[in-house]
Amino acid sequence: MDGLVAHPSCHKVKAEAVRLQDRGGIGAAILDYCAEHDPQLLAVGANAYSKFRLDLLGGVTLKVIASCPVPILLSR
Repeated sequence: MDGLVAHPSCHKVKAEAVRLQDRGGIGAAILDYCAEHDPQLLAVGANAYSKFRLDLLGGVTLKVIASCPVPILLSR
């Protein structure tokens, strides 16, 4: 995680890695954090899964995109 946080600082962007407590699911924990702390941007990894797998298991990224109150940067 240190490298992920260090890279934006090379471009004078303040980044912070945050370890979240599970609050009923990963997506819920991310959305709760954004609602409480109002970050300027949320960077989220987006994995490529089949539609069947997403329909069966759900997708954290899709849940966050659907309800996030702040801008999101998706990275694959």
